Amino acid sequence: MGPGVKTPGLSRREAGPKRGLPLVPTLMVLAAMPILIGFGAWQLQRAQWKDALLLELAQNQDAPLLELGGGPIPDDAQFRLVRLELQCAGGLTALRAGRSLAGQSGYSYLVECRAGTTAVTRDAGWNARPKPLAIPAVTATFEGRLVRGPRARWILVDADPDPPLEPSAPPGIGTISDNHLSYAMQWFGFAVILAVIYAIHVRRWRRGEGGKLASDGTRS
Repeated sequence: MGPGVKTPGLSRREAGPKRGLPLVPTLMVLAAMPILIGFGAWQLQRAQWKDALLLELAQNQDAPLLELGGGPIPDDAQFRLVRLELQCAGGLTALRAGRSLAGQSGYSYLVECRAGTTAVTRDAGWNARPKPLAIPAVTATFEGRLVRGPRARWILVDADPDPPLEPSAPPGIGTISDNHLSYAMQWFGFAVILAVIYAIHVRRWRRGEGGKLASDGTRS
């Protein structure tokens, strides 16, 4: 046969399926998987911590009245019913959204006070409407429940406010979110989804070069 003439039945066969793993996707998965699993494990630890905290707070809610005088306030006093001497500045109160003992929406009136050297916000009571209210400066003993506010500042919810205010709803276990277990399941779920997507990608990548037609039109 002359040069350039192809022999019938002979063809250049393609390379077989790929072996190994795709480099970039594998590196990305190796970097991401420990992070996802680590976040899930961290949320499980947080769930255990939150369970212990909620148990402590539930015990505090049922504990007897704690006499604190002028302070200091113990770190573990959250949700305790206490009697505490406060030095409160006078003037217009600040307002924030709050609820009454009956669960009605409205506004809580806040007064800046001190228990010795500790800053304490006194929740002086609740009203359905945000009416301006000035409260005179006073040093007195107040009874109510303690709760941690923004930046870990203590708030005393006054159990016996002066008219026209009504008592604000005291803090309770139901006001504390506890979503750590569901967050952990989400992170672990992301890890599983990533693993499945990666496995599908590897399978397709390995088969991507297979099945090409040979030069004579037959499949190798």
